[in-house]
Amino acid sequence: MSPTEDHRTNPRSPFQRSPSVPALVISLSLVVGAVLFGIYGPTVAGRLSHGGGLPLVDVLDAAARLRYRAIMDSLENRSEPDLVPEEAKGALRQLTGRLVTAPDLAGAGFHLMRVGPVSLPGSTYRSAVLVYRGRGAAEGRWVLLFVAADEGQYLAFDALGRPRPLAPEQTLEGELPGMESMALVWSDGAVLRLACFENPADAEAAREALGAP
Repeated sequence: MSPTEDHRTNPRSPFQRSPSVPALVISLSLVVGAVLFGIYGPTVAGRLSHGGGLPLVDVLDAAARLRYRAIMDSLENRSEPDLVPEEAKGALRQLTGRLVTAPDLAGAGFHLMRVGPVSLPGSTYRSAVLVYRGRGAAEGRWVLLFVAADEGQYLAFDALGRPRPLAPEQTLEGELPGMESMALVWSDGAVLRLACFENPADAEAAREALGAP
């Protein structure tokens, strides 16, 4: 049989093989890694500032600590009624110096409980936190949204590990201390937003209402 006939009649020709399962797993891992790399960057780069900028990994670490304190403060005032998101606009403008709208997360099961000042690195005196508590099926869970004035000081990392200001329409994911806790980070060029969730399902449910790209 000639080589031509053999290739034509063999359904398992190497040119027709399907991708292997290990190859698909590796490909997916690279995609996820690229998202996380934008926050964490190289090991050394994540610990150092670059040209006066602040790596987002430092902001993420601070948010993880501030998150717990904000929840404790909210629990001390748990008897107070929930806020209407529109009512928070004035407080947010005063705290951040920016026009910031409080997202309405009621459709995802979370209601705005309080808005308060917070000292987020990179914008110590121009940042705030919005605390949302879960109702119904989300009872006992929390979503916290940190907002800060953004003047290009927050740095993400590109695929080559080079620090760059976080680009608008770019959303990065990071891990928080906790079982499945995670954060989404994005900016519209004027306001940095960092949303903290207790699990990926809550992040998925609230993402559109938060306005994350």
